[in-house]
Amino acid sequence: MTEVKLLEIFPCSKRLKIFRFEKPDGFSFKPGQFVMLSNDKVLTPANIPLKRSYSIASSADADYLEFAIACGTEKGFSHYLHYEAKQGDKFSLEGPYGNFNLELPLEKETIFVAGGAGIAPIRSMLYSLSEADFAKGVWLFFGIRSPAEFLCRTELEALQSNENFHLIAAVSDYEGDDWEGECGFVCDIFEKHIKSPENKQIFLCGPPIMIETTVEKAKSIGFPEEQIHFEKW
Repeated sequence: MTEVKLLEIFPCSKRLKIFRFEKPDGFSFKPGQFVMLSNDKVLTPANIPLKRSYSIASSADADYLEFAIACGTEKGFSHYLHYEAKQGDKFSLEGPYGNFNLELPLEKETIFVAGGAGIAPIRSMLYSLSEADFAKGVWLFFGIRSPAEFLCRTELEALQSNENFHLIAAVSDYEGDDWEGECGFVCDIFEKHIKSPENKQIFLCGPPIMIETTVEKAKSIGFPEEQIHFEKW
């Protein structure tokens, strides 16, 4: 267990914020992994620190650690981070953990599907890609409720300068006329654009129902289980 300081908080929407922490000396991780955070302010009924897992959203090469976190239920750790945590606060960090990893260099066209804050580990994976990796073909399908929840929009859209990167965001609960992207559930948008499993792999992260539905659709297209990797939130 290591003590880390909260450096900055970046509001992204009403529900989502990015929290930047200092990176411990010698700390390394694989894009897609997570850590456990806790402090002495949020306790379990047994009066011990409540630990919460968060996927790392920053690049493995960055000199800080970032986490994209949605506001949780009252009295939960995520709720505490959103409404009470402040710059300079100290937290305990454990990890990294997890096997939701991207093997580099890429050998196949890679399709990422994210829902809401599930963009966190996928953001880290995208930051780890080289030009040679992008040349294989990279897709990101991002499911959000409304344009206001398009986390990291500017930086993700900037990646489109690479002709081999395809960003497709879909809003599922929005009736405004200022959205020019896809509308509907991200699993359906994925199925609309991906027609063959040949020489492709899929990485999914988001709510369980999104994962389950997208996996079903991927299998119906012909993707075998070994080409589908996912982490439920």
